[in-house]
Amino acid sequence: MQWCLASDVAPKNMSSQLAGIQNCVANFGGVASPIVAGAILSATNSFQIALYTYGITAVIGALIYGCYLGKIEQIKVPEK
Repeated sequence: MQWCLASDVAPKNMSSQLAGIQNCVANFGGVASPIVAGAILSATNSFQIALYTYGITAVIGALIYGCYLGKIEQIKVPEK
């Protein structure tokens, strides 16, 4: 869903730029996840709590995405 959304809303001839920005921002989660998991593991000595945390975060993210996603329209950019 998310990858095709970038091509649906991107202005003409800019879908690859928008997808690149989306991919860059999405990678912050990949960088932060092991750091957060390590902190939770150090504090609790349990991977289970880290996995529950990630599961709850994923469900909350999906609910927010589903509830607040409005009408999908292409971004309009003024002609030069």
